[in-house]
Amino acid sequence: MLVATVRVSGKPFILWVGLVSVALASAGCSPAVAVDANWLSDRGGVIGADASAAARVTHLAESLIARAGRSGVTVAVLGTREPGAFAWPGGRVFVSRGLVECMTDAELQAALAHELGHLAAHPGARPPAAVVGQADPDECDADRAGLALLVAIGQDPGAMRSMLSKLSVHPAVPEAARRAVALRIAQLSNSN
Repeated sequence: MLVATVRVSGKPFILWVGLVSVALASAGCSPAVAVDANWLSDRGGVIGADASAAARVTHLAESLIARAGRSGVTVAVLGTREPGAFAWPGGRVFVSRGLVECMTDAELQAALAHELGHLAAHPGARPPAAVVGQADPDECDADRAGLALLVAIGQDPGAMRSMLSKLSVHPAVPEAARRAVALRIAQLSNSN
């Protein structure tokens, strides 16, 4: 896979182009998925594929991606210690090292399912859609889609609530985001 930095309207972007281009194009996505280089750098860059965090995330994402039927989705771990997960249009999913370190496998898989929920529910959404986002309809749609995906692969849907509960009290998550996550937990409880 080719990784390149390009400038669009004077702003640097990272491009991932390679074998996934054919799969993305056939899915109606752009064959080159641009991620803002400054955004990426601000979050510690991407941890190499040989790191244990990256291997863990890739392993947990495999069954979700297969079940979601989304070709061309890739996952990567950001170097930041702040917990977070993000979905970029076109199939790039990022989780932070901080999220990997504070979640169980089931909770981390729930965060990945939430991000895949963004890709399924709002494929053209503005980047990045995030697990620690507002309590708006897009986040709630991603929560519900993620729950359905967890159930489809035989995982406990309670992991979604558990993951969100950890984020709602994590000291590195801004107070406004913690309140929004708490509202999303209440909405999940009300939808059952």
